[in-house]
Amino acid sequence: MKTECGLIGTFTTKPISKEELWYSLAEIQHRGQDSFGYVVLGRGEDADLEARVVKEKGLLPDIDALDFGLRGIVDGARDGGGNGDDASARDGAGSRIIFLGHMRYSTNTTTENLDASLVDCNIQPVEISREFGIYLAHNVNLPNIRENMRRLGLGEYYKNGMSDTYLFRIIWNVRFAGKFKHAGRGCHLADILEYLKYIVMHVVGAYSCVMTFYELLDESNGGSL
Repeated sequence: MKTECGLIGTFTTKPISKEELWYSLAEIQHRGQDSFGYVVLGRGEDADLEARVVKEKGLLPDIDALDFGLRGIVDGARDGGGNGDDASARDGAGSRIIFLGHMRYSTNTTTENLDASLVDCNIQPVEISREFGIYLAHNVNLPNIRENMRRLGLGEYYKNGMSDTYLFRIIWNVRFAGKFKHAGRGCHLADILEYLKYIVMHVVGAYSCVMTFYELLDESNGGSL
């Protein structure tokens, strides 16, 4: 489990308990108290990508109030998986599991428009593409988001209180959505690198991002997280 400055990322092939995930979020609660969000990604019994996304305003609630479940993928690590529902017991070799979490401190808002900014689409991680398992959380402020969007020819998509992170989804929707189609089973690494290259070359600012995606390794056998 890796935690840095309001961001959490983990990749594992072993069962992971909800206690571990909750405490990892609680550890960085002080980094952002406007909202919290997380996504759990894994492969289901039919080998297709599954995602569990939770995003809420305010502080992290008690552990019993959060649902990390994804058909048993996040389960029973503390008791050795004895209930038979964990990923390793089901798949033998274990499923790849990705957890991406974020605690948000709003940087492009004022007291007056904070509530307007805390809509589901702005709370991180931002869903870029459910089909390809692309979820993104970003840290540090993009300066002058409206000017950034105008310069990219995306000014018409700006709305008051819009999170700077949502710019990454707009870029995908306008410049890339529909360009990469692989039977809904994933995308190729080259496609993702093209998207990331566009962001690095065109989005002005100093920032860091954590992103998940579902890579298509074999057209016949589905993809890999």
